[in-house]
Order: sequence, then structure tokens, then C-alpha cells
Amino acid sequence: MSRADRQQAIDTLHQEFDGVRNAYFVEFTGLRVDQVNDLRRRIRQASGRYRVVKNRLAIRAAEGTALSGQEKLFDGPTAVAYSPDPVALAKVLAEFQKSAPIKVKGIVLEGRALPATALNGIVTMPPRPELIARFAGMLRSPLVKFAMLLKAPLRDFVAVVKQVADGKKESER
Repeated sequence: MSRADRQQAIDTLHQEFDGVRNAYFVEFTGLRVDQVNDLRRRIRQASGRYRVVKNRLAIRAAEGTALSGQEKLFDGPTAVAYSPDPVALAKVLAEFQKSAPIKVKGIVLEGRALPATALNGIVTMPPRPELIARFAGMLRSPLVKFAMLLKAPLRDFVAVVKQVADGKKESER
């Protein structure tokens, strides 16, 4: 590979890695071609990408991106799987690990490096829309309670007036 070709490959990888905030570094030793194709297909269905990289080129391409500082993970056969939805991708990788010999070496989640053991925690997380809905509910709950508290005196007053009015109707009969 000539120097120009290497630089072209580094630039291409850098452009790909530049927008990546969630990535999984995968060791794929022992996979057959049909298994790799199946893994790529599953990752694509999860709106992700799977890219086998040359370690030295990937280290240089990762400089200045969220993946920088992960040089120790680029050891041996390495692929980078990335997606905007880290939970869906984690579920794909965890499911695939059950039937094929892949190993997650490390994780970058929202630009922060995590150990490979964090995969199990990520897999059990609910999807992003559900997390957003839960968070919105948590924000809304105190406001709803406060609004109910403000309405309570008026509601109680109306209840008392209604009871008095019902009592007068009973006494008139």
C-alpha cells in the first residue's frame, strides 16, 4: 500500500469516525464468512455499521474523534461496530455472541470509554424513546403534584358549598 493510499484510507476512516459517539470494538477471530455476513446484516438492521479496520490506520484515523485514546483496543483482529442507537447495537452483539465466537474488547458510549463488561448493562437498558418518555414523566410528575396542590383549596371549597347546598335541599323537603 503506497503512502497516498494509506493517507486516503486514514482520511476515509477519520470521516467515518468523526460523527461516531457510540462504538463497540469487536474481536472477530474464528468467524466464518457466512457468520460475518450475518453479523453485518443484523447490525445494518439496527441502523449501524460494522467495519474491519487495520489497527495502525484506525489509531491514526481516530485521533481527534470520540474514539481517540482507545489504542489498546486496536490489538489483534479488530472491527468497529457503531450506531446512533447504542442499545440496539449492544443487543445485536450480545445476541450474536451466543452463537458465534466474537468478543467485545471495549465500548465507547456517548464519547466515554467503558470496559467490555458494560455490555450486559447496556443490553438491559430500555430503548432511547422509552428512556426519554420516562425522563419526561419524572420531570412532569412534580409539576402535576404542584398543580393539584394549588387546586386543592378551591376544590375543597366547592365540595363544602355543594354539601351545604345538598343539605339545604334535604331540609326543604
